[in-house]
Amino acid sequence: MKSVMSLLIVAVAHFFTVSSISFATEIKNLKTTQSGNDAIATYDLVGGEGENEAEVTVAITAGNDRLTAAHLHLTGDFGKGVNVGIGKKIIWNATKDLPANFDGDLSWDVQTDSQLAKEKNRLELKEIRRNEISRIQRKSECCARCNDRYYSCTSECRDKYLYRGSSTNEQKQYDLCKKSNCSEDEQNKCIEKCQ
Repeated sequence: MKSVMSLLIVAVAHFFTVSSISFATEIKNLKTTQSGNDAIATYDLVGGEGENEAEVTVAITAGNDRLTAAHLHLTGDFGKGVNVGIGKKIIWNATKDLPANFDGDLSWDVQTDSQLAKEKNRLELKEIRRNEISRIQRKSECCARCNDRYYSCTSECRDKYLYRGSSTNEQKQYDLCKKSNCSEDEQNKCIEKCQ
């Protein structure tokens, strides 16, 4: 078990710093240590003007498994209503959550509700951008199909009537072919549907 606990000393700490005023509380100076069978994370909870407390979430990744606070034996400064201040501490009884023969990487993820909201907003914005790009691509492809149909039709009429000597009669036949088969109004209606 000592080798398992020695891994806790080298646990990687993940946290996000937040610079936006609307997301003012943040975790700073996150450090992990070991004391007996316990892994300890210490941090400072920094709040913006008027922010006295925050919700602090904790997750620990052990190997390929991500465990949230609800599935860990944790005590200390996490959850709702954690007061802003320095020297906050979270104690994890790792022996209750890890198999005796665990020999893998561990990492802590400690965030505030403000940091989670910022990350959620970033992901939502990314999804909106992806959807907008997809919509623009679909619109472009639709308009291209409308234009292709129109120009293909006019090309067929031109090939049929204009390259035989370009007489006035052939020009009239071309114009008639184009007018009856290749309506610019139809092209415009097609493009409007793509909008």
